[in-house]
Amino acid sequence: MRRLLLPLAGLLLVVTAGCNSSQFEKGLTLPKDARYLEVEFRAPKSNRTVSVSVSNGDLAVRVYLMLADDKDEAINAILKGKNPRRILAEGDKAIEGKVPGGKPFVVLIRPVKPPEKEVELRVVVKGY
Repeated sequence: MRRLLLPLAGLLLVVTAGCNSSQFEKGLTLPKDARYLEVEFRAPKSNRTVSVSVSNGDLAVRVYLMLADDKDEAINAILKGKNPRRILAEGDKAIEGKVPGGKPFVVLIRPVKPPEKEVELRVVVKGY
């Protein structure tokens, strides 16, 4: 019996060792006339490739992935109608970027035009 349990325990350890990436999936509301929406994440323990996708029907959006340290500068740029400078990735509805270990990161979602009514967004972040 003991001979059977030891290999099974080792196999279980190997299988769970590869399962250390997380996924965030949530419905968020973009308020009427909002200029941006942000979601902040804890720092990953090691370097990670993070993918972000936003689905929302017909509202055109820009998605930015950045370190939390650069969030204030990015928000100021967005409020001035400019694109943020210090970003890890940007795109229209799906992006992918490398996040360094030990650094919290932020996903900013900016509508191309501020919405005239509340808009429901589905945000999925994988790999952190």
